Amino acid sequence: MSLIWKTIKDTLSVVKFSGKNLSPIDLALADIDPTESPFDLLNGTPIDKSLRHIFRASPCSKCDVLSTDLKVCAKCRKEDWSNHKDACAQAAQMGITSMNKYLERLYLEPEFTISLQRAILEEIRSLDLEFSTETAIKVQVLVGVEPVDLQDFSNIVNSRDFPGNGEYPMGMPQVLRIIVSPEAPVPIHTDSRYTVMRGCLDMMPGCSTLPIVIIQMVNTKSDTKTGFQHYKFNIGTPFFVGHKICTTSTDTISIPTLSGKGGGLNKPRTADAYLERINMLIRQDHSNRYHLRTKMVSGDVKLFSLAIRGELKSESHAFLYEYCKAWMAKILREDVYDEISETQRMRITARIFGIVPEPGEAIILDI
Repeated sequence: MSLIWKTIKDTLSVVKFSGKNLSPIDLALADIDPTESPFDLLNGTPIDKSLRHIFRASPCSKCDVLSTDLKVCAKCRKEDWSNHKDACAQAAQMGITSMNKYLERLYLEPEFTISLQRAILEEIRSLDLEFSTETAIKVQVLVGVEPVDLQDFSNIVNSRDFPGNGEYPMGMPQVLRIIVSPEAPVPIHTDSRYTVMRGCLDMMPGCSTLPIVIIQMVNTKSDTKTGFQHYKFNIGTPFFVGHKICTTSTDTISIPTLSGKGGGLNKPRTADAYLERINMLIRQDHSNRYHLRTKMVSGDVKLFSLAIRGELKSESHAFLYEYCKAWMAKILREDVYDEISETQRMRITARIFGIVPEPGEAIILDI
């Protein structure tokens, strides 16, 4: 191990985070190849795996989403466990832990991470915002669960009772929309999690100019007992697409076809086009190598049904209304839905009732 990496290792071994030495970082850095680029680090760690517990906004390993204000948990630091165990039990009952890991898998799959970051970059550019190493922009990524089979899509459109007494269809995540928070960026020095991350990046060759973006993946389900539930996976992450390795000189990107044959369809390079590429890659994953396919549950089907029918009112569910509008907008713009006979009727209805989101509209959940 070179002298520079030994120096970084020795420095990080004494950094404190929530009262603990950062020994996982200490061990991870011992195996880093100093010649690796930031792009290589994304695929091979430490940034996305060994430091993952720092990047999350929720440190509890059991219930993650419900513990955004918790600094300790049963598995790592004991102090507040007595006050927290009820929340953990509730999280297990509601399936929050498994949904959180599901969203985490979607973001941390290297093939999706760069496309998603490029989509975020296009969205930020469209708002004339600027990156800074001193602050972190907050971004929300809306994720819905759709049926894999387009016939099941048609069945949900045509029947409010689908699947009746039958089995729920196989589902897959689809990225609906990116929302850049209208709030001011978060100063790095005000949050210990991002201060530590900034220090790590500053000491890695080629990483000192990378900004930090706080990303929240959100999936919503309809629950008969508790109403609508928002499942959130939070991650503070280095923004790699500003690096020269991740830049692109073309004005178009290729969207794979449903059959997977041919060279795909070239579309102008926009945030929506990058999301369509991600969604099509997930849809084409028949072997489930991304481990993102799962049986839909009643909450998935009900919310999807509400979204495609435009049956939510903005007065009662402001965020949920925007969430469902984003879903309808996705259906209107992505070519794969041209394969469905009901799509044209849905598109006409959406335009008549103004369901399509207006540019710049944003209602964001608390991160």
